[in-house]
Amino acid sequence: RAVDALLAGRAVGPVAVAALNDALAGNPLAYRLERRDGGLALALAPAAGALAALLGTVAASFAAVLAHGETGRIKRCANPDCRWVIYDTSRNGARRWCEERVCGSLMRVRRLRARRRPATE
Repeated sequence: RAVDALLAGRAVGPVAVAALNDALAGNPLAYRLERRDGGLALALAPAAGALAALLGTVAASFAAVLAHGETGRIKRCANPDCRWVIYDTSRNGARRWCEERVCGSLMRVRRLRARRRPATE
């Protein structure tokens, strides 16, 4: 919902913010003391299950972009069958695909085949 709102030029709504806060509540990392080299070391360790940790990490990254980043760089992959969300880090902001070698290549092949396809009468 948040990405759809941003792509439509709208503010992120309260429902999307609440969902993001729910994901952030499952803080994926916790500090823990571990014995190393005859002493103690402070380490980060998963505080939640693998799925919750992954979701929490993605949510934290997205929340940081909403709070401090350039939301205009949030895009959807230009492959209509993909729908992945990307953060465009290219210098000119022209990135179109989630993965150039996958979706970018697939879309170029589709365009080529469409141009070579004989016109039906």
